[in-house]
Amino acid sequence: MDILLGILLAVSSPVFYIIGLIVFIRWVARGGRSSGSVGNHPLYSSSAAAKLRELASTQSPDVAGSLNKLAAEIDETPPVHGIVAPANHGGASATRHGSTAPAPAPSWTSMNVSDLTKSLDNINIILYLGAFLIVVSAGIFVGYNFSTLSGVFKTVFLGLFAALFYGIGLVLFLRSKKLRPAGVTFTGIGLVLLPLVGLAAYNFTALHDSGPLTWFATSVVTVIIYLITLSFTRQTYVAYLMAFTTLSTFESSVSLFNLPIYWFGWAMATISILLLTLTRTQVYWEEARSALSLSANIFVPISLLLSFFAVSPNGMSQLGVTVGLAGVFYAAMASFNVATKAGEAYWVAALASLPLALGLGLWDSASRTQVAIVMLVVAALY
Repeated sequence: MDILLGILLAVSSPVFYIIGLIVFIRWVARGGRSSGSVGNHPLYSSSAAAKLRELASTQSPDVAGSLNKLAAEIDETPPVHGIVAPANHGGASATRHGSTAPAPAPSWTSMNVSDLTKSLDNINIILYLGAFLIVVSAGIFVGYNFSTLSGVFKTVFLGLFAALFYGIGLVLFLRSKKLRPAGVTFTGIGLVLLPLVGLAAYNFTALHDSGPLTWFATSVVTVIIYLITLSFTRQTYVAYLMAFTTLSTFESSVSLFNLPIYWFGWAMATISILLLTLTRTQVYWEEARSALSLSANIFVPISLLLSFFAVSPNGMSQLGVTVGLAGVFYAAMASFNVATKAGEAYWVAALASLPLALGLGLWDSASRTQVAIVMLVVAALY
């Protein structure tokens, strides 16, 4: 009974979503015009005016002004398609006698825009509502039948769920500027669900015995999809997701080779330097570069904390390596922010980190006297 209820919910709830898609397809087929607007009536067709305005957008200012003026005159022209315009009883004679001239013909442009906006709002609302119902129905279905569903089914179900949202969201974003808000939302849901597919595969399938490999494969696939999405959508939030997924790729590679725990701190500091290098290229726009730089600045202190907590079983030398990588990062940040207060702070951090890294690196392999001598020599060089 529970399975039947879940199937009925999963089948019936997408109805609103399908309705939204049908409305959207009809709107595209009409060329972006609302079916109920007055401007769509054959008596008031403004396709010629629209074409003139489209042509004007590609011309010089003088020519564009003339074309726009002509389009406005076409919009104000009363209908003459086989129907006689209502007579102006006494209008002409009243004008000749000095009375007030008849009011100009109404323009339907504002009504078209208003109806079109309402239509687009309705489409977005229906799409959002359909997405919400799909999520709810899927949650109810899985919740009621969690114990009876196989692990492979759960993983495949979540993968199809993520692919559905991602694919539809990307199509909406690329094909319709008016529906981009819904497209961004759907794409974001798909991108967030994507790493969870790998987690589901690890928890519910035989891949549980290959945890590091599953983590690494999921990270690689996810970062590739994030890169593709970033190149198509140019959304800043994808840059943040890509930064954290790139970190996950490096960390999973450490786990894949079963390296000591302090390698996680080294990998995090290294990826911070690589992300900072990307910010100096012209591959990404300004907002994306800022997102990568901010992520790198977050990763460096975390890497230091990881190495600090690994001191007890692994010694001070590994902490010295992390501090040295942090010094290189802060020196690069200082060189990128010359003649600013932030740049001065980065220089102080770099100058303090490099000799500290040298002292910590020698702490386990040299005597305290030798470490002190090295520190004094570095201080003299400074």
